[in-house]
Amino acid sequence: NGFYYTPYYDLLNQPALGNNTFTPPTKSNRAFSPTTLSGMLIPRLQMSSTAWLKCYIENPNFFKQFNAAYFDVDSANVSTANDITALRSIVRGVLPMVEAQPFDQWYEQQFILDTSVTPGPKLYVAVQPTFPSNTQGDDSGAAAFLVYYNTSLTPAGLGDETDLSGIVNPIYWDFTFQNRLFLGFASDAVPVTNGFGTVAPFFTNIGGTPKDQMRIAMDFPVNREYARVYFPAGQTGTVAAPNDFSGVVVGADSGSLRVQFDSGTGQTLTVAQGEFGGQGGPTNAFSRDVLVLTPAGASAITYQRNVFHRKGASAPIFKLVAPGPTDTLTHVFQAGPQMISLPIKPLSGDMAKVLGVKPDSLLLAQYRQDLNSTDKYQRYPSLPLYQPGYGLWSSFNSNLNPTISGLRTDVDKDISVPLLFGWNQIGSPYNANLNVVSQDISVSYLGGDAVTLSEAVTNGWVAAGVTGFSASSGYVDIITTVDPLV
Repeated sequence: NGFYYTPYYDLLNQPALGNNTFTPPTKSNRAFSPTTLSGMLIPRLQMSSTAWLKCYIENPNFFKQFNAAYFDVDSANVSTANDITALRSIVRGVLPMVEAQPFDQWYEQQFILDTSVTPGPKLYVAVQPTFPSNTQGDDSGAAAFLVYYNTSLTPAGLGDETDLSGIVNPIYWDFTFQNRLFLGFASDAVPVTNGFGTVAPFFTNIGGTPKDQMRIAMDFPVNREYARVYFPAGQTGTVAAPNDFSGVVVGADSGSLRVQFDSGTGQTLTVAQGEFGGQGGPTNAFSRDVLVLTPAGASAITYQRNVFHRKGASAPIFKLVAPGPTDTLTHVFQAGPQMISLPIKPLSGDMAKVLGVKPDSLLLAQYRQDLNSTDKYQRYPSLPLYQPGYGLWSSFNSNLNPTISGLRTDVDKDISVPLLFGWNQIGSPYNANLNVVSQDISVSYLGGDAVTLSEAVTNGWVAAGVTGFSASSGYVDIITTVDPLV
């Protein structure tokens, strides 16, 4: 018997966790392999255990009260065990709030609790700190474990998973997103073989004031997929003296942070270069940590994290998004053929649910050069997880005005979108127009320095022109043509 817990939950809460089984058929008979995370098994075990532990920390009677309510309902309806809506209703009744959010709102943000099956390739990045050996050492960094796999739906309705292989060219950004960091061997191409790869960058000589202490954004593109994780460089401490907590702030680079523990103690920290870290807090205890962030020149924002503190180990790493992790957007999509994109990362992998359209009437497609067939269009419901920065073809029966909730991308400043040889469908990842002529779009080739789009054309990396689609004019080059319908 064992229990998986991760103090890095905030960093590891990624869409690739979702599936309706922890043991996909193809992998169910394989030997357990901790060194390769056994595919997605270890990440899902530790994230699911930690998610439900958060409910227990919120209310120590949660499991007892849930079980009592569940058996009352199940005795009247034996199908309750497989009814997600009914189960959520039971939890909501005994635990209306989790981490200062209504249960349903909190639930939708926990990707490990997403039991929908989204076909297609996925990339998951499990990250944890590596500590300098002593107080004078400068060899602090992070270890990143890459799990790359493809999901398909079995006739029985299970989400099967098969390993994929590819080459990742990591991209590291400093807290300003103005400087790309080249970190020696960690910036070299990383092979992902049979679904697994590793890289461990050291965050030394990266600049900043104070030196080598800043929020780092790590992008891992492979084929058409990408994942970004953040890390508080220099704030996790040493092996002998680890910090008791640390974290990154995404959307603000400076300000103050007040951390209040269940024990009644607390402290005020300075947020500098997008990160923070500190000592103190409970010893070997659960805690509902309340974090009040006041970004420079902005109003205070309150967060709550239900975590376990153990002195010298299990130190939580927080990720605080200002003004908040999620956003809700509305937009009127016109009927008929058009190209669309979403400036948000949807909380659900099912695009019919995201757009509020019946699955049997949703017409969505994406051009994918990597398809092993003469037909290069991937269609819903076989589309992979939507990632901001990509475009889709749509054809709605009538005008559509959905309300879409998801993770903010405006706070990310720069987003790296991997492209394949040939045509690629792209779209703005931000809730604002991009100027394709200026430096809003830059291009990097095989992990090299990024250059402007015009320089990339001159270098022969990409063809001239950016083609859009207008309902009135058809295909147009949006660099040379102004069409309000594009």
